[in-house]
Order: sequence, then structure tokens, then C-alpha cells
Amino acid sequence: MRVCRPKSSLLDRVSFDEEQCELTVAFSPRRLYAYAGVPLALFRELCRAASPGRFYNEQIKGRFACREISPRKRYVP
Repeated sequence: MRVCRPKSSLLDRVSFDEEQCELTVAFSPRRLYAYAGVPLALFRELCRAASPGRFYNEQIKGRFACREISPRKRYVP
């Protein structure tokens, strides 16, 4: 699993599972999406982009199969 924290107000964290070719994008606040069939090269470009939010919107959003991942609920006594 590869992970990067791009300097972005839109994206909080990005990870890539090489076995599944799945990109996971964490947005602020607490929205998590997984994108299937994303090439490793695209993950690398996203992590190095001058504007990761713009890169995401232009190169990933709407181009790959996507599903929302439910955030884990925290235990609060």
C-alpha cells in the first residue's frame, strides 16, 4: 500500500493498493472514496501535482468506477 498526503485543501490523504489497482481518496472532512482500475502512474502524478485537487477533478473524478467507503464510527462512552 502506497500513501501520500498531498498539499491540498480538497484532498486529505491518497493511498494506492497495487494488488487491487485501487486508489483511495480521503477528502476533508471524513469522506472516503475508492476508485477501481487506476494505474499506478496516475497515483504518482496525483501525489506530485502542483494542484492535487485540480488533477483529481480532471484526471480521476468521473473516469473510474467509484464507491464510497463508510468511515469507521468512533466509540464514545
